[in-house]
Amino acid sequence: FSRGVLSDANSDGLFDTVASSSRTQAWNLDALGNWSTLTTNSTGQSRTHNAQNQVTGVGSTSLTYDANGSMTADESSRVFVYDAWNRLAAVRNSSNSPIVTYSIDALGRRIIEDRPNANTVDHLYYSTGWQVLEERRGGTSSGDIRRQYFWSIDYVDALTARVDYASGAVSATYHAQYDANWNITAIADATSGIVERYTYDPYGVVTVLYANWSVRGGSPYGWNYLHQGGRFDVDSNLYSFRHRDYSAPLGRWTSEDPLGFDAGDTNFYRYVGNSPGNWVDSNGLYVEWFSGIGDYFGDFMSNPWVLRGFGALQAGFGVVEVGGGFATGWTPLGAILVLHGGDNVVAGSRTVIAGQTCQTLTEGTVSLGLQQVGVSEGNADLIAGIGNGIGSAAVEARAISALKGFGSSGGRFISDWGFDVITLNYKKGIYEVISSQPIIGKSRGVHRYNANQSLLKELESDPCLNKYISQILGVEDVASQMKSGKSGKPLNPKRTEWHHPIDDPRNLYLLRRSVHRDPGIQGIIHEGNKGGYANYFTQ
Repeated sequence: FSRGVLSDANSDGLFDTVASSSRTQAWNLDALGNWSTLTTNSTGQSRTHNAQNQVTGVGSTSLTYDANGSMTADESSRVFVYDAWNRLAAVRNSSNSPIVTYSIDALGRRIIEDRPNANTVDHLYYSTGWQVLEERRGGTSSGDIRRQYFWSIDYVDALTARVDYASGAVSATYHAQYDANWNITAIADATSGIVERYTYDPYGVVTVLYANWSVRGGSPYGWNYLHQGGRFDVDSNLYSFRHRDYSAPLGRWTSEDPLGFDAGDTNFYRYVGNSPGNWVDSNGLYVEWFSGIGDYFGDFMSNPWVLRGFGALQAGFGVVEVGGGFATGWTPLGAILVLHGGDNVVAGSRTVIAGQTCQTLTEGTVSLGLQQVGVSEGNADLIAGIGNGIGSAAVEARAISALKGFGSSGGRFISDWGFDVITLNYKKGIYEVISSQPIIGKSRGVHRYNANQSLLKELESDPCLNKYISQILGVEDVASQMKSGKSGKPLNPKRTEWHHPIDDPRNLYLLRRSVHRDPGIQGIIHEGNKGGYANYFTQ
């Protein structure tokens, strides 16, 4: 954790190493990823766990849980109280006096935070992405506004600015800086520049610093978005990531994963596979993968970005820039554009997150087209996949304009192939699409049968597609698995379900079952408890 910049004193192409570290940490893990010991600067801390992977002891302190598997007492003797839906409703001290009480709406969002000791009641207002947009203190009128939050399009928890109010008027504006892991590292105002800094251990325990890097006891600014952009509550000492609360000192969730085994981990309390430097979990449900270039992808093993007839074109370390100004060229940073052709023009283009290329004739054609636009041969051969940096028709229109701004050859390339820009993250990334198939027939059973037949045909004719979807779903061979149905009737790929999207009645979307059945998004993907099938085929 020594501070500084990467340097190369002898110009040998290798970065200098830190001679002596200011802090060291080491973890011993059991077979299920529980911390047996944590050693910080040679000081050890032992832990015990039960058969449910609940941490029951930290040193000499015992931790307790209720029958639902939610922590009721932590290592600092805080007491946690839950409502009937297993949501954290209150935090009390060891004397059972309330520290903070939460009011929760029907979608599971905390809309009121009541702190009796501080005599404050804060009302929270959210975006559809579960981002806090505004806080009002003491009441709900416009004169009660306390804070407003502004979020980046790069990632759902990437906070860019906070505006503070006093007596209904703006009193201060702070701009946030964050690192590649979405940790807030500093805040700045227009007058003083950097006013406060933050450093973290790997699991998110924060140290608050003055602008000059000296340690301070706490944050006079009350900055509460910190590790991976999560909302930190100083009273509970927990980060809120939507469906669950995370304890950074414990390095784990305080309750079981609502998705259970469908989340992909046998340890329902483990935090992002014990790899917070590589993974995020903005929903408190399942691991999500992110790149360090500002474009947010989903978990490689659950969000494939492999879709029939679709692909994206990435030029080496650069991509068409959508998020940062819609530049008219290939840039080192930015969001990946999703391109598609009207008649499977780029069918065969595959996401290659692992850095491996599985090129088809179609990919070669696309690569050649990119080279004609001016992209180098090596970069043009990197056919990439789909991110969710694109989320609305307005953004898509601007992206199309940027693409056509490549110049005459670039514009001709785009128009000749009939490309336009779409988003394959339906509902702005609420859930992820594995495959899209046209709807044939009228009944659900016929729809599924034809969709599976069509997908199976693609998998058998395209070994590359079969390989990657198999990897994504954790199946030995998806095509063989689908063909194992009775009477020649193809099965759904394991752990998936076909969905009738409300906004696209022409197609079926293949989704992971855990995403399709996620209780937190049912009201979004099935508005009014009706999906696309009920809307279009049962009238």
